[in-house]
Amino acid sequence: MPTLFSEVSLANTFNTWRVRTNDLVTQVNKLANTTGMSNVRSANATFTNIITLSGPITVSGNLNVTATKTDIASTNTNITSSNTKISSAVTFTSTGAIKIPAGTTAQRSNHNSLGHLRYSSTLNSFEGYTSSGWNSLATTSSGTYVPNTAFQSALANTNSYISTKAALELTHLANTNTQIATKSSLAQLANTNIYIATKAGLTTTNDFTNTNQQRLGAPVKTTTSNAYSLAITDAGYYHRIAYANTSANPSTVTITIPTNATTAIPVGSEYLFVRTGANTAMNFANAGGVTLNSDGGRKKVSYRWQSAVCKKVGTNEWDLIGTLS
Repeated sequence: MPTLFSEVSLANTFNTWRVRTNDLVTQVNKLANTTGMSNVRSANATFTNIITLSGPITVSGNLNVTATKTDIASTNTNITSSNTKISSAVTFTSTGAIKIPAGTTAQRSNHNSLGHLRYSSTLNSFEGYTSSGWNSLATTSSGTYVPNTAFQSALANTNSYISTKAALELTHLANTNTQIATKSSLAQLANTNIYIATKAGLTTTNDFTNTNQQRLGAPVKTTTSNAYSLAITDAGYYHRIAYANTSANPSTVTITIPTNATTAIPVGSEYLFVRTGANTAMNFANAGGVTLNSDGGRKKVSYRWQSAVCKKVGTNEWDLIGTLS
């Protein structure tokens, strides 16, 4: 508390005047340095009530501010006190910035209390002292502050999880590709074909040995025009050539055997032709490049109710068997 001085009256002695004057000079000297600058305090200072400071201020001792309102309008305020306490609310109205302590992690204070703030040049971030020690400050989506160390740990765990899942997916994909390749191999296809053949009751010679199997026979197809070319979808049919010529001279129905390039009929395909039309003949004509094997080169069925069979035995080779002339 500042010292209060009583007024000197005419009734006081000269010695009282001297003592009080010297005390007053002593107190004034404490508020000024040797250069005569004002607002410089080298001893401990205590301020109460409403305080307004407007000049350059330097406080090097302990500083206690318990005023209900403190206004500091100084353009250059230096407080080097080792123990500064302000018990009232502090408001900064400047549009500039306030500088807080900054330094490396190793330079943190050993006298820490909850709520201490500083800037860490090691972490390049602000940090605060909490119940768990010093933590860097980062914001969440809700605007609350969380320790940056916890955030970094969660991020590291997330990245690790993503990396692990990606590696597993690559492994699963590789296994899937291997299984697809295995299932698509010729060995698997051969086994499938054998299974189908077995279920169909066929032997290796394609004979129907199972008593439960019955051969239904060839389907019937009738041709009434005087020209026909072998088609893939007609293989295995019983073909009735029903074109009839009413004139006295028989007409000819031409049956053309195409090249493999024109119509890729599978080797082994078979066609049965029967002449049912009156006054006409069936004549087999092989396209250029096609070999047609027959008895003596004969290629015609001249009489009604006679037949001939065409069977493909090579890429462009056929056998013609029947009543030929």
